[in-house]
Amino acid sequence: AVVKNPEACTACMLCELRCPDFAIEVFTDQEGEG
Repeated sequence: AVVKNPEACTACMLCELRCPDFAIEVFTDQEGEG
């Protein structure tokens, strides 16, 4: 999957928690933002 609007991602990890089959993994950049 690809983030539709990566600029709006705050890396809150809710998508990881809500994914029913744990198919999402969130990586943040070196500055710690989305």
